[in-house]
Amino acid sequence: MAISPMMKVTMIAPKDHLEALLKAVQVLERVQVMNLAQEDEWQAIDQTLAEPRIKQKDDRQGIELTDEEALHYLLKRQSRLESAIQQFEAYVPKPSMWQQLKQGKPDYSFDQIEAHGLSYDEEPIVEKANQLTKQLQNLAEEKVHLQEERDILVKWRTLDVTPQALKNFKHIQAVIGKVPSTQEDPYIKFIKEHPDLDHKVIYVDDKEYGLVVFFRGGQSDALLKELQDHEFELFKYDLPILPAQRVKEIDQRSQDLKAEVKQIEGQLQAAQQDLQALKLQVEYVTNLYSRQSVKQMVGRTQHLVAVEGWIEESESQTFVQSIQAQFKEAVTIRLTPVEESQTDQVPIKLKNHPLVEPFELVTEMYALPKYSELDPTPFLTPFYITFFGMMVADLGYGILMTLLPLLALKLFKLDAKAKKYARFFAILGVSTMVWGLIYGSFFGTVLPVQLIDPSKDVTTVLVLSVTFGFIQILTGLFLNGYQKVKHKDYVPAYLDGFSWIFILVGLLLLVLAKQFPQYGFMGPIGKWLAILNAIGILIASVIQAKGPIGLGTGLYSLYGISSYVGDIVSYTRLMALGLSGGSIGAAFNMIIQFLPPIPRLTLGIILFIILHLLNIFLSILSGYVHGARLMFVEFFGKFYEGGGHAFSPLRSSDKYINVIQNKAMEE
Repeated sequence: MAISPMMKVTMIAPKDHLEALLKAVQVLERVQVMNLAQEDEWQAIDQTLAEPRIKQKDDRQGIELTDEEALHYLLKRQSRLESAIQQFEAYVPKPSMWQQLKQGKPDYSFDQIEAHGLSYDEEPIVEKANQLTKQLQNLAEEKVHLQEERDILVKWRTLDVTPQALKNFKHIQAVIGKVPSTQEDPYIKFIKEHPDLDHKVIYVDDKEYGLVVFFRGGQSDALLKELQDHEFELFKYDLPILPAQRVKEIDQRSQDLKAEVKQIEGQLQAAQQDLQALKLQVEYVTNLYSRQSVKQMVGRTQHLVAVEGWIEESESQTFVQSIQAQFKEAVTIRLTPVEESQTDQVPIKLKNHPLVEPFELVTEMYALPKYSELDPTPFLTPFYITFFGMMVADLGYGILMTLLPLLALKLFKLDAKAKKYARFFAILGVSTMVWGLIYGSFFGTVLPVQLIDPSKDVTTVLVLSVTFGFIQILTGLFLNGYQKVKHKDYVPAYLDGFSWIFILVGLLLLVLAKQFPQYGFMGPIGKWLAILNAIGILIASVIQAKGPIGLGTGLYSLYGISSYVGDIVSYTRLMALGLSGGSIGAAFNMIIQFLPPIPRLTLGIILFIILHLLNIFLSILSGYVHGARLMFVEFFGKFYEGGGHAFSPLRSSDKYINVIQNKAMEE
C-alpha cells in the first residue's frame, strides 16, 4: 500500500447526543472532521438558530460562557495549567535521561483522563504554584536589594558616627561622603589643602575615597557647595544605627532568606504528585478544547446535528460498528466513496510495508502527495538506502548505526516518531555495513577482503554512482508517464515521461557502443531510438498545442537535454562523499599511529573514539542531507508535485502521557 484509501463518513444524531458522539469519535481516533458549517445550505439553517454552539462554565467566576468566549476560557485554562507545570518542573527532581527514556510517558486510557478531569480541582494547586513562585521571586528581589545595600555599607563599616548623629552635634559641623580616586587625585588634594576643612579617611579603593569632612568657622553651607563643585557626593544613609551594625543585620537577614527559600523550594520539590495530576489535567482540558472546537464545524438544525469527516477505508467498518454498538439507532451513519471533485480536499495517510514506512520521514520532509498522486516512498526507499550506504560506507560505522537504534527500541519506551527514526537509521546502518564490506573499510582501516578499493578504483565507483543515478532518473520519468496515463493524459505522458526514457536509453546505447566495440550493433539502435523520439516530441508538442506553435515548445523541450546531463553529474557526490569519509577516517588512524606505544594505548584510544565519533556524525549528516537532496531535486523533480495535507483525526492529547486505546470501545 501507499496512500491509504479514504471514505467520507456522515453521522446524524439528536442535538443532545453531540457531546457523547464527539467523545466516541475522539476515543476511536479515526475521523478527521470536515467543516460543514461553512457550506451554504448549513449556514442558511444556522442563521435561523439563536442557541450558541458551545457552552462552557467558568468555575472560577461561576458564569457560563458561550462560543468564542468559551474557547478562549479553555485556552486560558490550559495556559494556567502549563504555567503551573513549568513552575513545579523547575524544582521537582527529574529522573536521569536513561530513566526517562526507559520509563517513557505514563499510560492512561481516555476514560481515566476524563474521570480525573471531572473530579480534579486544579485551582488550589495552580494557586499554590503561583504563590510559592511569587514568594521565591520576592525573596530573590529582596536578596538582590540587600546585597546591593551591603556592598555599599561594607565600605563604611569602620565609620563610628551616622549622618543623622552629625546633624545633632552643636559644636562640630561635618558631612560624610566620597570623592573620586584618580591618578592625580585633585579632589582629595583639594580637601587636604583647604584651610577651612579637616577630614578623616574611612576607606580608599581604586575608584573613590570615603571620608568625613569637618568644617571650621561655621561656614558649612558655602563649604559644602564648594565641596560638591569638586565632585564630593554625600553618603545617603538615613538609619540611626552604624553601617557596621546594619551590615550584621543584612547578613542575618540573608541567612534567614536562605532558610525561607530552602523551605519553599522543599514544598515545590515535594509536589511530584501535584505535577503529574496537573499534566493529566492538561490532557483533559486539551481534549475538551478539541471537542468544543469541532462543535463549530458541525451542521445543525433545531433538533439534529450532522458530523462529517474523512476516514480510512480499512477502518470504516470497525468505526461504524463501534458507534452503532454505543448509540444503537440514535445515530445514523453513512459511508460514501471519494468523488473525483473532492480529491484535493482528501487528507493523506501513508501506509507502507514496515521496511518502507520509516522512509516516509523523507517524503514528509519534502511534502505529502496529493490524493491523486503516487506515494513516492516505496520508490525512493531502495535508492535512498543504496545512496546513503555508498556515502558513509564503513562496516564499523554501520554496526554502530544498526545496533544503537535497535538497542534503543529494545530498552527504551519511545514514542511513535522516535521509533520511526530508530528503524530508519537501523536500516541505513545495514546498507552502510554492506557498502563498508564492498569498500573494505572498518573504522578507516582496510579489511583483508575488499571488493572495490575506492582510493584506486575511482573510475569503478564513479561508474557505479552515475549508473545508479541514471536508473533513478529513468524511474522518475517512468512514474511521470505512468501517472499521466492513469489520468488519461496520454500526450503529456509521452512528452514528459516515456519519450525522454527512450532518448536517454538511446544515448546510453551510443556511448556503450563507442566504449565497447564488440557491442557496436547497439550504436544504430541507440541513434534511431534517440532521433525518432526527438521527432516524436516535436510531433506530440504540435498535437498538444493544436497548431504549429507547438513546434517551438517541442524545440525548447529538446533543449532540456542539458539539464539531464547536470542531473547525472549530481550523482558523482556518491563517489565524492564515500571517498572523503573513508579518507578522513584513515587520516585519523594515521594520527594515532604517530603516537609513541604507551600514549597510543591510553591517549590514542580516547582520540580514536572522539575522532571517529566526529567522523560518524559528519558522515551521517552528509549522507542524510545529500541523500535527501538527490531525492528532492533529481528524483522528485521528474514526477512528483506533492501538496497534500496530513490526515489529522480528532484524537486524545498525548503531550505528557501515552493514551491507551479503549479496546472495548473499538470492538
